[in-house]
Amino acid sequence: MRRPLALKLYLALNSGQSSRDPQWTPSTDGDYKHIPVVWFHCEQAQDLSIVQALALRLLETRDDIKVVITTADIGEAGVQSPLALEVVPSENHRDVQAFLDHWSPDVGLWYGSNLRPALLDAAFDRDLSMVLIDGADTVALAPVCKSSRGVRRALLRQFDRILATSQDAQSFLKKLSAPTENVVKTDPVQIAPPALECDDALLQTWAEHLTNRPIWLAANTDPDDEAPLVLAHRRVLRPHHRLLLILAPRDLSRGAQLAQSLTSTGWKVAVQSFGEIPEDDTQIFVADCDGFLPIWYRLAPARFLGGTLGNAPATDPFDAANLGSALLHGPNTAPYAAHYQRFSDKGAARSVRTPDQIVTAVDDLLAPQRVAAMAHRAWDIITHGAEATDYVIELVETQLDEKGY
Repeated sequence: MRRPLALKLYLALNSGQSSRDPQWTPSTDGDYKHIPVVWFHCEQAQDLSIVQALALRLLETRDDIKVVITTADIGEAGVQSPLALEVVPSENHRDVQAFLDHWSPDVGLWYGSNLRPALLDAAFDRDLSMVLIDGADTVALAPVCKSSRGVRRALLRQFDRILATSQDAQSFLKKLSAPTENVVKTDPVQIAPPALECDDALLQTWAEHLTNRPIWLAANTDPDDEAPLVLAHRRVLRPHHRLLLILAPRDLSRGAQLAQSLTSTGWKVAVQSFGEIPEDDTQIFVADCDGFLPIWYRLAPARFLGGTLGNAPATDPFDAANLGSALLHGPNTAPYAAHYQRFSDKGAARSVRTPDQIVTAVDDLLAPQRVAAMAHRAWDIITHGAEATDYVIELVETQLDEKGY
């Protein structure tokens, strides 16, 4: 492979890393040199759920391959069997070679636009077919890398295909890479998780019991979420006095304490773990029994997703969107910021910060036509993400076929 000058200079300037003792060792035993191996990389652990879903979808199509996923910081992350998860090798030359020697990947899929020059250069040097997925209108070197002018362009030009997530991203990436026909605009890759299953008979029972009550749901809440939500509920009850808030705390063991606190401030509360059900005068139903969230998702057309008004991890919006709903959330959406942004950009989710904003949003979403419109937009995101996924799967299958697998 003939390296572009900028990349040669970068590798030469940073060759000191190669003198350090190698650190990378495989966490998975096995000889993968005699079976097709597909390698996925996502720099950020928050993208691991997307990449894992894509990898599992590929395995549904090709069960004769091995899939390994790398990311920079595994932490407590894991992946579903039979996928393998490895920490990405450092930019140390020997670490890079140790990783590629162990896995001998045949196809590589790089998710996102944080590039690792030494690793990618070594992959290209082995004639590894590489596809950049979800390319954005910015491209950076991974934080462990020292920036060097022209390196981004040099690396992008060697990808077999680059999938841009917008028109702006496509134009930007075409300017950086050649040949430009390799840059294709697609929707962001996204596989919605399967709809959460529930007991149909139990769902019907609850639906019949609550049929005459307008409902909104606060799912997976933490204390930071609950105070503004409850205040907003008190205000929205003035014009909608029969409205029921189903409050499902993330930590179900908090249910009794939460109910006691609400009751002490004048709320009429029913607690599921006490065997209680909402009566006509119940204002808040504390849903603190395990396994019932799929039922509440199906019954409540407007859903606030917890963890987003404080510092706790946010709830993944795809579980709620996959069942048809209008999504409300606070400003703190990590580790699913990209997911929430997609729904917000398409008008399928609404961000709220204050009780007043929550009141306005809930009041708006008590109108069935508004809920239906937002739910439809959410479904469009899920559908179009599946189309982009199918395109990636076809690319991988084509490349494996060309290699004789």
